[in-house]
Amino acid sequence: MEDVAMTQGASSNRSEQLCEAEEPHQQPSPEFLQRKIYFLMDQLKAMHAELPENLQTRISYDLLTELANCVLNESIFDIVKALMELQHVTEKHLIQVRAQVENEYEIEVSDWRGKIKDPEELQHILGLMKIKHTKKLLETDKKIVEVLDQKASREQESKIIFDINYL
Repeated sequence: MEDVAMTQGASSNRSEQLCEAEEPHQQPSPEFLQRKIYFLMDQLKAMHAELPENLQTRISYDLLTELANCVLNESIFDIVKALMELQHVTEKHLIQVRAQVENEYEIEVSDWRGKIKDPEELQHILGLMKIKHTKKLLETDKKIVEVLDQKASREQESKIIFDINYL
């Protein structure tokens, strides 16, 4: 157990040393970049080792090396981070849209329960409302899926254009 703690402590010390070596406006030395690549590769190999074996076989050493190089380039890392934040905001918005449909239904049900006193009539109206709500929810879900599909399609097109231009 102490070995694990020491390894983690050494790892965080190396990470701190790497961060301290970086100056905001100074170009890092080749030696620093090489140490950072080795550090990133060590981290990626450790993560790779924790994966199930069937996934480990799908991830090559070359892919890990490419990933380390991408992470080394902080602008790529910043772009990915910004895209993830955008994705989270989009997902939250879509969840809110769906929740709004649910809330509208609950409010409408509550209104009808206050207006209608006859239990049979109320059950009939609530049954019709449930059908209407189910259709509206399906339409909303379809719109959400369309939005997500369009985003995925645009991202794939952007990746293809990026690959063509930069590879």
